[in-house]
Amino acid sequence: MRSRAEARRVEARNREAEYASKIISLRCCALLALEACFGLLTPLPATPLYKRLEAAGRLTRPKHWQEFIPFEMAHTPLKMTMAQAHAEVKYGWARSYSPEALAKAVNSLRHKPLGYRINIFIARVCFRGIYFPQMGLLAWVKLISQNRHTIFNLVREAFAAWRSRPISTASN
Repeated sequence: MRSRAEARRVEARNREAEYASKIISLRCCALLALEACFGLLTPLPATPLYKRLEAAGRLTRPKHWQEFIPFEMAHTPLKMTMAQAHAEVKYGWARSYSPEALAKAVNSLRHKPLGYRINIFIARVCFRGIYFPQMGLLAWVKLISQNRHTIFNLVREAFAAWRSRPISTASN
């Protein structure tokens, strides 16, 4: 049976994890059309953070800048494991660049010109590749398939605009 103090500590940790998830969700909703970027804290040498982590013995790779490993932590975080920190970052990227989030971003810009919305969509798809790289043809086909509704709506709107443009009668 857990002691009361231990139960409170577990409850506090759960609240902190839930709070982090809510912050990510709120930022995703607030940013919509902007590019969201999530990353793990990187202690750089000669900074107060680096010195503090070094003094606390929390640096796991003290010379991490000499052996760069993308998306790998160089220190042990407090109040969560490295795996939980990685999971939170992955959740943030997945939530911000999901087909639903991309569609929501494009739709939030309905008042902007079509070219601008297409540009935002393409930029977000490419920016998504930082964390979820599309390394082969199959990955691109899957990405396009997942975003087919947004792509179809943009193409349909472009075609409708093209069809309704005035016919030029300029002669040479």
